[in-house]
Amino acid sequence: MNYNDLNETEKNLLVKQYKPLINKLVNQFFCKVPCSWEDLQSYAYEGFALAICKYDADRSTMDFTQYAAYSIRNNILNSLNNELRTVKLDAYAQKTILERGGSLFNTISIDHKLDDDEEIKCQKIVLSATIDEKFSD
Repeated sequence: MNYNDLNETEKNLLVKQYKPLINKLVNQFFCKVPCSWEDLQSYAYEGFALAICKYDADRSTMDFTQYAAYSIRNNILNSLNNELRTVKLDAYAQKTILERGGSLFNTISIDHKLDDDEEIKCQKIVLSATIDEKFSD
């Protein structure tokens, strides 16, 4: 069976058929990561859609269920990796940043190469937070 050649109705039936597998994989992640059930489900359905599009029974050594499970799991992990890059600050760190005239909404892309001034600024923030943490006890 070639899953790429399915029409929309057949793909919807396939999604309904594999819904227990999708929910099982979402449930495995739900208790372990700080992410909502709806987000995890969204990532899982994206992974399942990728599995439907990319699965080739002639070239694959595994059946579609195994391939779909790997695809769903990998998509959830990749999506979580992309989403959970946000640094969360505790109330003390937020208060300290605001008292020093900083902003809580400054973002630096991880893919962005820092120039010398930005790098020095980041090092000062990290050093300051480390000193505050050591002497707060």
